[in-house]
Formats: sequence, C-alpha cells, structure tokens
Amino acid sequence: MRARITLLLLGLCGLLLSLIGLTGCQNAPEPGPSGVSPSPAPASPGLFRNIAAEAGIDFTHDAGLSGQFKFIETTPGGCALLDYDQDGRLDAFLAQSGPIPGAAPSGPSPTSRLYRNETDGGAVRFRDVSAEAGLDRDFGYLQGVAAADYNNDGYPDLYLTAYGGNHLLKSVPGGTPGSRRFVDVTAEAGVGDADRGPRWATSAAWGDYDNDGWLDLYVCHYVIWTPQTDPICVNRAGQRAYCTPTQYEPETGRLYRNLGNGKFQDVSAQTGIQAKRGRGLGAVWLDYDLDGRLDLYVANDLNPNLLFHNRGGRFEETGIEAGAAYGEEGEAHSGMGIAVGDYDGDGREDLYVTNFSGQTNSLFRSEGASLFTHSTRAAGLAAPTYHRLAWGVAFADLDRDGWQDLFVGNGHVNPDVEQMNMGVRYEQPKGVYRNRGDATFEDISGQAGDATRPTVTRGLAVGDVNNDGKLDFLACNLDRPAELLLNVSPDSHRFLTIRLVGAKSNREGIGARVRVTAGGRTQTAFCRSSHSYCASSDPRLHFGLGTSEEVASIEIRWSSGATETIRTVAGKPIPTNAFLVITEGKGAARDARIR
Repeated sequence: MRARITLLLLGLCGLLLSLIGLTGCQNAPEPGPSGVSPSPAPASPGLFRNIAAEAGIDFTHDAGLSGQFKFIETTPGGCALLDYDQDGRLDAFLAQSGPIPGAAPSGPSPTSRLYRNETDGGAVRFRDVSAEAGLDRDFGYLQGVAAADYNNDGYPDLYLTAYGGNHLLKSVPGGTPGSRRFVDVTAEAGVGDADRGPRWATSAAWGDYDNDGWLDLYVCHYVIWTPQTDPICVNRAGQRAYCTPTQYEPETGRLYRNLGNGKFQDVSAQTGIQAKRGRGLGAVWLDYDLDGRLDLYVANDLNPNLLFHNRGGRFEETGIEAGAAYGEEGEAHSGMGIAVGDYDGDGREDLYVTNFSGQTNSLFRSEGASLFTHSTRAAGLAAPTYHRLAWGVAFADLDRDGWQDLFVGNGHVNPDVEQMNMGVRYEQPKGVYRNRGDATFEDISGQAGDATRPTVTRGLAVGDVNNDGKLDFLACNLDRPAELLLNVSPDSHRFLTIRLVGAKSNREGIGARVRVTAGGRTQTAFCRSSHSYCASSDPRLHFGLGTSEEVASIEIRWSSGATETIRTVAGKPIPTNAFLVITEGKGAARDARIR
C-alpha cells in the first residue's frame, strides 16, 4: 500500500515570512568533580529566547506552598504542546495545582490555562481560551498532563493527573464554528484512578500496547501519602525541610486498556504491570526490541527503573537484565523524566533518564539484542549534570544537522539547598547538550540564551510553535511563570516534519516507526506524544537534514503492522523544508495537494 500525502507547507517557513529525587543523603554535602557548577547565565541573545510574556502566555504556576514542607509540593508542573483545534499550529496547555490537598483555600483556586496559537506569519501570538474551552475550573492538585486522541475522532484529548483523582477531558465541538471545548468524561470512561482511595499520580503515557488501533493509558503513581500522615523532617541545621522519598512506601502503576467504545478496562493485574512497585515519576512507551509491540519504561525515584517487555498482551519486567534499571554506579538513582531517541544513528532508540543532584543523569545506549549499556560518561554527560537536579527532558535536533541533541529542565526541591550544599542551587539553568555526531555531546548550555536563566523547571514539552522548522520548548516552572523558549538558532540547515494519520492504526500514528533517508544517511524515529516529565509534546516527527535538498525515501511501519515506502510527492522528489501529512494506506502519492 502507498500513502496519501498532503504537503502542508513547502519552503523555508521561518524568517522568511528540558522528586524528585530527594536522596537519602540530601542533607549532607554533595561531593563531586571539582570545578563543576551550573553554567552562569550569559546575556541574551543566544540559542533560545523566552517569548512567553510578549506572546500572550501569562501563566504562573501555584504550588500552594504552605510553609509546612508538605512532600507533595515538590513535584507538580505539567504542560503540553498540542494542536487542540487542528489548525496546523501548536497550542499550549499548562496544568495548575493550587492549594495543597487538605488545605483550606483562602480564595478562588487558580486554574489551568489553554492558550490558542494565533500566529499568522509574523510574531508568535497566543490567546487565552481557557474559559471557552471549559478548562477554567479547579481540577484538584494537578501534577501532569498527557494529550492524545484516544477516541480517534481527529482531535487530541487531555488526561490530567493529580493527587486524589485524575481527569479525562474529551474534545468536542465548541459553541462557534471551528472551536473546540473539553468535557469531563472521567466517570463514564472509568479512568478516575480514585476507586482505591487517594493516590498520587504523576506522569501518564498513551500508547497502543495491543495494536488494536485504540490508545491505551499508563498512569504513574509516586508514593503512598496523605496530608494527615506526612511526617515532619528537618535539615542539618535543625530547620523544617522536605522529607526524603525513602520516608514513604512506593506505589504501583496502573494500565487502562481502551475498549474502543469510550470506556477503559483496568488491566494492571492481568498484564503483570501491577506486579512491580516503584516511586514512579516518568513513563514512556517504546519498542526497544523492535518486534512491533510497544514496551513500557518507568523512571523511579530511589527504586530501580522498570522496563516492561511486551510479550503479546502480558508484560515481563526486564529492567535489570536489559541493563536499564540502575545508574552507572550500580545503584538505584532518583529517576524523574525520560527522553527517547536514536542519538547515535544506529536505528535503535536510546534512553536518557534525569536524576537528582549528586547523581549524574543516565544515558542508556541500545546495543541491540534487547540490551542497553551505560554511556553517560563515555558521551561526556556526567560532569555537566552532576550538580543539577533534572526533570523534563527531550532528545531534539536543535540545529537540524541530523543528530539528536539533548535539552534538560532543571530545578531543585529544597529551597535551602544553597545553604546546605556547596555548588548546588535551588533555581537552575536548563541543560543544552549538542550531539557531535560521534556518540558524544558538547555542553553548550552557556550559549543557550534565555534558557540559561535559572528557574525551577518541572514539566517540559517540545514542538515547533511557529512552524519555522526549528524546535521550541514550553516549560512549566514550580511556583513561577512559565517559559516559551523560541529556537532562534542561526543555522541554515534544512528539515522535514511529518504528521501521521492512522487508519487501521490509532489516528495519531503513535507507535509508528519512521525512517527518513536523505543525503546518504537514514534517521529513525518513533511517533509519540507522552515522554519527558508530566508533559506532552507535539506528535509530529521532526528530522534535521543538514544541507540535503531532497529526501530519497520515507519508510513507515505502522502500529497495525502495515509498512509503506514513499519516494515521491505528487510525482516529484520529496522536498526538504516541508511539512508532510501521511495517511495510512489511502490512495497514491500523486494525489498530494499543496497548500
């Protein structure tokens, strides 16, 4: 079968028109490599410019900080980049928290915000549409968000995680032509997550684990916690402080199977997901053994990370034997966020897990045969990450040279950390690491412009907000204003962006493998929206192509099992500097339309 390809945009579209991990020794000095400290913030401009305020994004996260150092205050801050109205422009959603559970509100609770992207060839512009979209209400103490089209109607829906109950918000037509709003269908869908009492949900991830064309949902749970039983902890100076995660019992995750009729079935026990406990903070679906079935990776805080191998509907936990459970020193690290990408260009996706300060982040390089090797130090990523506490993260080709770079959001959990630990700060700059193309990275954080300004980042989403072919970032910062970091890199490299539309597969093509060959190189990527930490990113696939002016081929393996190879668009070579929409198994390439 061949695909119907819609060429949405051809030609250069831009200037021409990144608990948590409280470790058990958090109150002791954190020794490390001498001379390693967070990069100082240079003057802008640099690679990124924060345009949130000027673009109309005025969201400030409210963690409901109580002064009582309730443990739950440290983890919230989810966000998403999604095209909620399907107009070809990425919109921004930021999850609000507000008064901590059990606290009496002193006034109206702050609400989450949805900003509609109304950029039209000039400066980036967003408009707050929270009220008209039905999102201007209190959803509880929110943690994260996972966006995806769970009912295959062509529009992404929202799943919000929280303490005490989650929410599934279905996208429906709004009151005016072309508008959309969200309605709460949690109860009828059966995914409220509160039937076993209050639980602390963090990240969630959408993926079609049984390849039936409907997206299923995994929900991370962190620890067993209640406002009433939260213990009182102090630091070395005898001052009140947040407790370490080892004070709390770990939890189990939850897997909901999409039945295709608007309802979900809890299959956690029968699939084996419920068999393993951990302090879950990050989750991602990936096909690590390339057998066409999605596996599940979970980042845990001071428990071994979990790798659930999909054996055809039942999962076997293989993290230790696969080499992806522990840090490079053989200990359980404070896993938080997860990035997945083929950084070394061998056709297999690798894992990058963010951890606590005093630990390095973890790079797990896929070696094939369902095995990973620790490559953090070999890749040059140990020293730059040692003094940083990292959360949201993404592999992204920031300079479009065809190699996956890394962007990391950082920020500590202890406001007094600067008094307790040398070289560690509460507010921290983002980490930006350039892929040299030889399986090593260069720390270019000091050149990252506004991304070097210290803050307390949690959720981090990636996507091209102005459709100029360069990847930008939305950051939700704990108890601080959000950032929209526009990529203003001066590179003149070329790109290809692909949006998948499934037919037998799920509508967004999540789980599909795409291989793009151009300039004598083949790049591999998998379609997903759920990764990072408590965040959702643009499901469109972005390929940096260097100086290549044509694409030799696009190969797709859909989650349905169908495969397609595309070599032309409308009878002509596949162009670069283009946005393509590829629909599974519909018509021929000559049917392409140019808009």
